[in-house]
Amino acid sequence: MSTNIENIDYYNILFKDFPDILTPMQLKKMLGNIGTNKIYKLLQDGTIYSKKIGKKYKIPKVSLISYIMNEKNN
Repeated sequence: MSTNIENIDYYNILFKDFPDILTPMQLKKMLGNIGTNKIYKLLQDGTIYSKKIGKKYKIPKVSLISYIMNEKNN
C-alpha cells in the first residue's frame, strides 16, 4: 500500500462520515454495494490492504482511498 500527499488530501474529503478502520460491510457500502464475494476477493488477494484479526477483516480507510485513486489512474 502506498500513500502520498494527494491521497492525504482526499482522505480529508472522501468518506468523512465513515470511521478510520472499516469492516467489509462498510467497504461494500462505500464501493456502491458491489457483491460481498467481490469485497472478500479484493481483501484476500491484497488489492485493498487489510489486516485480518481473528476471523475479522479490518481495513484502513486510507487503503480504500489508495485503491480508488490507483483505479482512477489506470
